[in-house]
Amino acid sequence: MKKYKIISLLLAFSMFFSTATSAFATEIPPDMPEINKQEVLLSGETFTLIEEMENATYYIEKTDSYNIAVGLYDTFADCSIYYHEADTLYTKIVPIEEINSVIPQTRSASTQAAQFESIADAILDGSISLSQLTLQAPQIMPRVTSSERTKIMNELYDAGWPTSYVNFERDRMTQNGVTAILYHSVTYSIQDYDYTFLAAKTALSVLLALTGLPTAKIKLIATLYLTADGIWQTVSDMTAGRFDVYAYGTKQVKIGNVQPYWAGRTVKWTGYTFDIGAGLNFDYENKHSDYDNNTLLLQTGLNNYFNMM
Repeated sequence: MKKYKIISLLLAFSMFFSTATSAFATEIPPDMPEINKQEVLLSGETFTLIEEMENATYYIEKTDSYNIAVGLYDTFADCSIYYHEADTLYTKIVPIEEINSVIPQTRSASTQAAQFESIADAILDGSISLSQLTLQAPQIMPRVTSSERTKIMNELYDAGWPTSYVNFERDRMTQNGVTAILYHSVTYSIQDYDYTFLAAKTALSVLLALTGLPTAKIKLIATLYLTADGIWQTVSDMTAGRFDVYAYGTKQVKIGNVQPYWAGRTVKWTGYTFDIGAGLNFDYENKHSDYDNNTLLLQTGLNNYFNMM
């Protein structure tokens, strides 16, 4: 995936697409969860993943420059590589005989990872030649639909992220007769989206290379089937969406009508939607160092307030 510059924390209410409602005192909405270890594993500049399918084993490598996917079957390999900067994808079903002629020791590699790495290296250096796949936008560029938003939000909810809320009283502190109240808001937005048309019978490796998502996730969000030739492909034409997905957390210290302090947290993913559901690739997290310490936020707010007096 591309490196994204860390951006300033934003409170862009005009861009929030999910309805934000004030929380009542009788309700305690959950805070934004920590990023789980699996997401962190997939967020680095490079990761590799090997996954077993029913009749194949797929290898996915994701770097800053490219995503490469190789599915090894008994008699052929499903190979694709996507270059991020050039926005180009190359793919081919390569017979095992062709692979063995280029890399004679592939089948006898000491480990499965070494076997796949040999094929990936041969693709990268051109020893195994793939054909460019033209990435087509739909004839009519769609707007972000409510269905796509629902798919993305369901993915977040399933991962433990809360529904949006605004100005929930998270805590309070009194000092020298002055009471500071900590209000908490959690909201979401989608920005900078684009779409790619994928024809029926698109090979699984294309979806893996295009998104960098694991095979298990692709099987949940795209309709695939095993062809008579024994390869995993898409069932019908579909439009794949790619989005920048943000979660914003904002904690504001208020004393009367004065806001002497605030802290924020921004989490960003690249989201993908297919015909069934959505998948998210974690990109980065940016937050103030004291965001998680409600007591410190209130104390800082009170100190700032008294210094203004």
